[in-house]
Amino acid sequence: MRVFDERLYRELAESYIEENLKDIVNEIDKHVRLYNDFCDDVKIILNSPHIIHTKQLSHFLEDPMNHVINVFMKKAFSLISMGINADKFSSLINLTIKKCVDVNLKMIFQNFVALSIPYNLHSYNPKIVYPKNGWILLSRKGIQSEDSLPPNYVLEIDGRRFSFFIEAPRPIYWSKKVRKSSKIPLHAAPRPDIMIYRGFIKNILKSKDHRVRADSIIKRPYIVIECKEVDGWWKSSRTSKGIRNLTNGELENTKALDVVEVYKSLYKPRRVFVVSMVKAPRGVKYKLSLKGIEIIDDTGFNPFMLSTLSHALLNSV
Repeated sequence: MRVFDERLYRELAESYIEENLKDIVNEIDKHVRLYNDFCDDVKIILNSPHIIHTKQLSHFLEDPMNHVINVFMKKAFSLISMGINADKFSSLINLTIKKCVDVNLKMIFQNFVALSIPYNLHSYNPKIVYPKNGWILLSRKGIQSEDSLPPNYVLEIDGRRFSFFIEAPRPIYWSKKVRKSSKIPLHAAPRPDIMIYRGFIKNILKSKDHRVRADSIIKRPYIVIECKEVDGWWKSSRTSKGIRNLTNGELENTKALDVVEVYKSLYKPRRVFVVSMVKAPRGVKYKLSLKGIEIIDDTGFNPFMLSTLSHALLNSV
């Protein structure tokens, strides 16, 4: 039986990361510092005492290096217990760390996009009217049930209210299997990164029957936003059981561009935006424009590049 020696594994993690992954960790550390400073500014603008992230992201934002080291240690112990060779160990460790960094960067950029909207409207004195404590909830944990999908938060801007939903409809459970059918359970419904509704929408569910089509149980949003933070995202694909069922098996390994089109046809928002941290090819922009999808690209972590989203709310009728 192998004994976990935390000191030895931490030394292994620190030396391995220093030698093989230093550039990756330094880059994400730079993003974290920018994001944390940005969050401080947003809290001042909205007079909000707290921004609540997911538990995983909170740990990452507190100390990215320590978070990566802990991920390394857990994976390393598992791999060493299996007795694999050095090359396989290095390959799997690198994949694990890359996934950890990518997932957290995705959440950071998604939150950055959502928070940029009130940031760019600071002259209109935006404020949080829900929840009543003024907290900015960027996690859906504990705020929803099978019969109620409330907003993460509601902003009041220039006398008008807008309800923000981050990754909704977020699955309540994963236990039920998705069978091939024209109907889809709520937990398998495709979920955009950000949905914005005009007014104070307390619940986006339209029906208690979760075995009906997603577009008949989710109220129509005003804006849907999909956030892309990695170079080449337009080439990527993923497996989605929900989209597979909605398209009768035609789309299973779904390309990123197809996913955005599904959101548009399924939820029927007034406007759909793709926000890309990196510059997107002209061909990608053109293809999206033909589908009525607007793209804002090459934003980096510059909130002023996202003023179009803020104006979209102000100009809503």
